Amino acid sequence: MIFVKKLSLAFGFCALFLLSCGAGDDARAWQAVMSSPSQDAIDSFLLKYPNSGYKEAALQKKEDFIWQSALNDNTEFGYRNYQKIYPAGKYNELVQAKIDSIPLDNITLAALTTQNFVGKISLSGREIQVLSMRFVKIEEAATIRFEANINITDARKNLLGSIDKTKMSLSFEENGQEPILGLSSARAYIRDKQIWIESTDLNQFWRVRCDL
Repeated sequence: MIFVKKLSLAFGFCALFLLSCGAGDDARAWQAVMSSPSQDAIDSFLLKYPNSGYKEAALQKKEDFIWQSALNDNTEFGYRNYQKIYPAGKYNELVQAKIDSIPLDNITLAALTTQNFVGKISLSGREIQVLSMRFVKIEEAATIRFEANINITDARKNLLGSIDKTKMSLSFEENGQEPILGLSSARAYIRDKQIWIESTDLNQFWRVRCDL
């Protein structure tokens, strides 16, 4: 019996020793993340060390990255997406003010018909490469109406729509065609010498762009 007790104690000390040897792994990993921070690095850390003492710091840092990404893009979708991910986020009180402060870029209707827009669209969790989107007709009257051709990997569509010039928001109509593409409303922006047209619907992200 004495031998068994000593053996149990020996195993206990070995377990404690092994735990102490591995205890610093997450600390070293966290220092590596902080020396070259990125959202991917933080996600990898959280996946590998879900019970780390640095978990809370990692989650806060990830929130900061997502907020900074929204600031960098400065689009309605980016701010709304942050709010969706963090409904009680520390930057939530700034969201509406940031959306309201987005500049109304001086995008001419002629510029929208200059060349093809290219980008990506996510439909029902499936990402499709948008091969082209081109405005073939824009008519400015009491309501600005347009016709746009969209060519994606599994469909070619001719969409009608309207533009709210006060905030450069666009809405699309299917024009009675099948299959339904269901393109959500969007806003147009000038970013980095490009025109961006980006979804405002959090359930369907898409963005196309062309050079000015």
